[in-house]
Amino acid sequence: VIHRICKRNDGIRCAMLTQNAQHAESAAEEDFVLSNIADRISQFFHQLIEDDVLLNTVELKKCCYDLGRQHSAYSKKQFKISFWEEFTLTMMDVLEQNYPQTTKEEQKAWLHFQRFVNENMLDGYLDALSYNNKK
Repeated sequence: VIHRICKRNDGIRCAMLTQNAQHAESAAEEDFVLSNIADRISQFFHQLIEDDVLLNTVELKKCCYDLGRQHSAYSKKQFKISFWEEFTLTMMDVLEQNYPQTTKEEQKAWLHFQRFVNENMLDGYLDALSYNNKK
């Protein structure tokens, strides 16, 4: 997903690499940094499943909100709001292409889940930016 989104949107690619620019001077290093970001995203979703967070909407919102707050520290420039939806669309694109056996109902459930995650992450991200700007 990370590699595909970076190919689709150069702005997102730059935002992801900005904090790690000193470690991404060549294409191989850039690929390594993006792979590490992908691993962290995967770990986040696995943790939601392993800790049964998916069964508790309040806890799920909090986890996503907290992750969004963390994102405010990842870049000096504010992420564009469209980046958040682009991530969701890329996740859905990968699901459709790599798992063609997924039913329409399952796809709709994943889309709903991804939007829930994004909405709560975005709330945390924007709240953190607002708080940091008031300092």
